[in-house]
Parts: sequence; C-alpha cells; structure tokens
Amino acid sequence: TSQPNHAEYYPGASEIDFKLLFDPDDGTLFGAQAIGESGVDKQIDVLATAIAHRDTVFDIRDYDPAYAPPYSAAKDPVNMLGMIGANVVEDIADIVHLDEFLERKDEATVVDTRPPEMREAQGRIDGDENVPLGELREWAADANPDGEVLTYCKIGKSSYMATRVLAEYGIPARSLTGGYYRYEYAATDDGERVESVPAE
Repeated sequence: TSQPNHAEYYPGASEIDFKLLFDPDDGTLFGAQAIGESGVDKQIDVLATAIAHRDTVFDIRDYDPAYAPPYSAAKDPVNMLGMIGANVVEDIADIVHLDEFLERKDEATVVDTRPPEMREAQGRIDGDENVPLGELREWAADANPDGEVLTYCKIGKSSYMATRVLAEYGIPARSLTGGYYRYEYAATDDGERVESVPAE
C-alpha cells in the first residue's frame, strides 16, 4: 500500500510505497520494504525493530508514535500497515493483489471510488465505472453486477470502505491493494506498461 510521509496538508508531502510480509494466520511480521522520496528510513527502522521483537500486525496497529505535521501523519504509516494487515488476518478486508487484478479485471465490474475530478487529474483504468464513495449506496441498491466487483481508488483507502458498503447490500467485492498508484506503475510479464487512461 502507499501512505503519505507526513500530514498531506503540510507542504512537501509525498507517498511512500510499502510492502509488508506477515503470517496470514496470526499476523506475525516477517519482512517489509519501502520506497519513497523521504521518511523511508524512519518507517523501516520502526518496522525492523518490530520484526526483531516478533511483533504482529496487531502490535504495530496499536503503536503510538510521536506526531508533528512536518514529520508524520496523525495515523502513522506503520499504524496504517498494521490496520490493513489486521483486517486481512481477521477476514474483515477482502483484497486483490495487482497480478490477480490484471488477470481478472476484464471479466469483472471494476469500480473507481474516487471523485470525478480526482480521476481526471490522476488517470484511470480503462473500462471502469466511476462511483464515488458517497454515491455508492445508491448505486448498490440498484446494481446487478455481472461477475465479481473489484474496487479501486488512489491508494486503497476509499475502495476498502467501498467493499464494506457493498457487503451490506450482499455484493461481494475486493479492493485493489495499493490502488491506482500501484496500477499506474505496473508492468506486464513482458516488461510493457499496463494500459491506463492518462490524466486529462
């Protein structure tokens, strides 16, 4: 998943792209990777310490790190990783990883939960439906999706919330982990970039 290196309203915020490895049964941490423009060393130091202590996703979810807008977010990236991991272990979140998403998207109903102006500015996946999160209940009440539903947003936050809303209407859905941010930079097995609709 991707998380901001500090409060997004503070100038200079940039994304850190994370990969977290953990036991899907009990959440024990096995490894972590991160890449970004700044703040990566801090996050990896915290995760390395957690791994050395054999902490779980539940432990890092409940960490209480220092907060100041120029240096961190109110929900620290490590906290967010723990929340996502805990949801996976507890079967609260149903996610789809990029490789499977690429295999299944053409046969699925792909729903972008971002506002229209955001997808116009950032780009989108060809053939999707744009249903902003605030309009999803109205869409779900009348929807009769053909096949499975795969949701996505910028980094996977609102698309995860969308899966919870859709579940209330009896519509099973999975959220693309990492969101469009991950999809945009993906490549196929032969090294070609995946097709997307660029920003306008």
